[in-house]
Amino acid sequence: MTRDTYREKTLVIIALVLLPIKLGYLLSRPIFYSGPDAETFIKASEDFANKGFFSSEITGIPYWPSGYPWFNSIVIRVVGSQWIHITQIIQVLIFSVACVLLFRFISPYCGPKLSFLVSLGLLLQPAWIVANGEAMYETYLISFLMIGIFVLLRSEVYTADKGKVFGVILLGYSVVIHPRMLPINLLLLVLIQIFFKLKKKIFVTGIVIFSIVPIFFALRNFIAVKEFVLSNALVGTASSYNIIFKSCSSFECLPIVIFNNFPAFLSQGLANVTAFFSPHWGPLASGTWFHNLSALIIAPDGFATSLIVQIGRIISLASIILLGLGMCQALRRHNFFDLFFVLSSIIFILTAFIVFGDNRHRLIASFFFLPLQLLGAQFLWRKFLGPIGDLKDNKALGRLIGR
Repeated sequence: MTRDTYREKTLVIIALVLLPIKLGYLLSRPIFYSGPDAETFIKASEDFANKGFFSSEITGIPYWPSGYPWFNSIVIRVVGSQWIHITQIIQVLIFSVACVLLFRFISPYCGPKLSFLVSLGLLLQPAWIVANGEAMYETYLISFLMIGIFVLLRSEVYTADKGKVFGVILLGYSVVIHPRMLPINLLLLVLIQIFFKLKKKIFVTGIVIFSIVPIFFALRNFIAVKEFVLSNALVGTASSYNIIFKSCSSFECLPIVIFNNFPAFLSQGLANVTAFFSPHWGPLASGTWFHNLSALIIAPDGFATSLIVQIGRIISLASIILLGLGMCQALRRHNFFDLFFVLSSIIFILTAFIVFGDNRHRLIASFFFLPLQLLGAQFLWRKFLGPIGDLKDNKALGRLIGR
């Protein structure tokens, strides 16, 4: 058995052991209803199932993207009233599978040790465990992205076979789940073209197939409510949380306002990015550092709450430092996924800069940040403690990640 096979089987065993634990936790309490947009997503899912795809009476659409509730509506049509528990089970299963596949497709590029730790980190991340059971789009978005990339890169020979068409469709659907994935998925397809030197016909075909799904759902919104958009939540002060956009009612207005108020835009953008990396966002009572568990609930005493927030700030600062170090190390290696993770992380930070810095969105960003942060930690470890293989006093760690 090769080390890579051993690590993959270890991940599978860990995922299988975690399944009953996660499901027992999620199904025994009303977590599905605790997502920030849960009420809207639940109603929209039921509306799609009961009123039809092109109905103009789908709750919250197109302010919220339709990808997540429409996918749930399929489950509703199949299982009926038990759809919430079935959806939770599907979300846990699909995320677990995606994490194992993640190891398989990044291992040749990022190395088996780092890839194992990335996949293990996502499997064990408490915020993802909770999110897998909530009415939140993040689980499907990141799972479809990971599975889509795996399908696209499962062979060194890039051809336009049916499997890869399915992979491109999954990437397109992740954009329907949340439009902020559009620049990241386009980046992925361009990097595949550059690194794998595709024939132009195959690349153009991939872009066309990728575009069909978002265009179809935008067309659905146009037929239903006369708006050719995947989401109209990016315009207006209620959704942008950027005060300089308060006078805008259309996308065309945004660049004009930015040009005319660039210092204010820059200041607000930096504040947004700071909020994105902060321990909590908005009022402390609804802080999301514990992911829907307020610091005030966990530690109602003023000193204890302050202590928790300070610890959170230290963790946030450490994560920023590790991310920066990891980016520097990744750019030196100049391989496919190193470049993809670096550029995707920059895109995520820029979208937080332009729109708003709700740190709940770090759930998605963790897929792009974590490999770089672990690469930064690996750099510090080797610089101050030597190669991991030299840790003769930690045999368990050596066996787990391989020497």
